[in-house]
Amino acid sequence: MSILVKALLRIADATLSDTPRLPALTKTTTSSVAPALPGPRGRIDLAIICSMTGKPFVLRYRRNRYSGLCTFHSTIIPADGDSNRPSSIETFDLADFDFSAINCPHCGAAFQGSPIKCARDHFACCGGINGNHFRCAPQCGCAGPLSETLTTIDGHASDAPRARLPSSSTPLLNAPRPRLLKGPQR
Repeated sequence: MSILVKALLRIADATLSDTPRLPALTKTTTSSVAPALPGPRGRIDLAIICSMTGKPFVLRYRRNRYSGLCTFHSTIIPADGDSNRPSSIETFDLADFDFSAINCPHCGAAFQGSPIKCARDHFACCGGINGNHFRCAPQCGCAGPLSETLTTIDGHASDAPRARLPSSSTPLLNAPRPRLLKGPQR
């Protein structure tokens, strides 16, 4: 080694010996990880009916255990005869869900912020909206002006780490792909 390199190493050793050293981190402690939010995690299923056809479908979301926000996972269309209402219902804050890129699988109507809750407590797609008036599914028969903004929604939560795959009779629709912007035409 050259004399210059040896001199620089001595200066570095002297500087480091004056600096207080922190203990080495040997393991991750619970205080170094963001705490998980209380409440349901995992999968959340929201039972919705098409306001035009009356056919049921389920919007499946995944809840982030740290932020609490729910991201859209898939749309499930139950087989004929299956109940679209889960056995245990929980109430969730509607602000945790994003409905912006979701369309009804039966009538194609886009959700305008959230599903609509009719007077008979059905959550329905936005296909029945005409101006400031809403008409629910044909078998429900509820109709009237839109009056208030929803703040909660009912659904079924499961802490299951993975969703059970639907049977072959239950088609699974994946989240819609974002549209690509068209460039200038040449």
